[in-house]
Amino acid sequence: MQKLIDFSVQTCPMPQEQAKNIAGFFTPKEFAKNDLLVKEGRVCNEYYFLNEGFARAFIYDLERNDITTAFYAPNNVVCKLYSFFKRIPSKENIQALTNFTVWFHTFDEL
Repeated sequence: MQKLIDFSVQTCPMPQEQAKNIAGFFTPKEFAKNDLLVKEGRVCNEYYFLNEGFARAFIYDLERNDITTAFYAPNNVVCKLYSFFKRIPSKENIQALTNFTVWFHTFDEL
C-alpha cells in the first residue's frame, strides 16, 4: 500500500496522513496473465493502481487484428477513465501481461 500512498503524494501533493486515508478506500486484488481488467463494450467500473506486473490496452481493427494502444507498468493507474467517469462502454480492452496485483476501488465506492 505504501506505493499507492507515495503515488498519491507525488500526483497531488498532500500530507502523508491524508494520502493514507485515501489509500484506505482501496482493496487489493490479483489478476492472472491474460485476464481482462476492462472489456470492450462494457463500462469500466473499477479504478486500478498497478502494484506489480504489466498490462496492455488494445483494440481490434476492422479485420479483428488486435492493436496495442498502451502499456502499463507498476506504480501507474490502469483505467479507461472516459468510460469510468462518463459511464459509457469502453472501446478498448485492458489485459494482464503477467500475473499481478492491484489496489482498486469501484465507481460506486468513489
